[in-house]
Amino acid sequence: MIRRYESLSSELKREIWQVMANREYYLLSGSGVSLDSSGPSGNLRSARQLTSDLCAIANIDAAKSLQQAYSLLTPRNIKEQITEHYSVVNIGPAIDRLASVPFKRIYTFNVDNALETAVRAELRSRHFANDRLQVSNFANDYNDLCLSG
Repeated sequence: MIRRYESLSSELKREIWQVMANREYYLLSGSGVSLDSSGPSGNLRSARQLTSDLCAIANIDAAKSLQQAYSLLTPRNIKEQITEHYSVVNIGPAIDRLASVPFKRIYTFNVDNALETAVRAELRSRHFANDRLQVSNFANDYNDLCLSG
């Protein structure tokens, strides 16, 4: 059963407001959230399309996994197909909307930088310092981020 905000009790609305006001919520996004964004070579590809494309480049059966295809790429292929393609030039409406919400932390499985780019733009538009944004990825050692202020 989906409940609309208007139908919630005043007490529950206050609790939701408190969580939102204190930035006590997190976002976990999957790979489809930035498909309406684009990189230098056009719209970002879905995982399925990327797998198909990489299998063709690696000259392997299209039923192989993304990891299997990726492992056969040359450094040049990786640069062109992953690094450059997923360097976002235009932020799509889905990511732009997510960036306007002050999440405490955002976790994403995406290889692109759409969310990071959108959050940085949002910080600039609100005149916040970009150093408030801490970005970590698979190559970073694990640490618990401590946010001050």
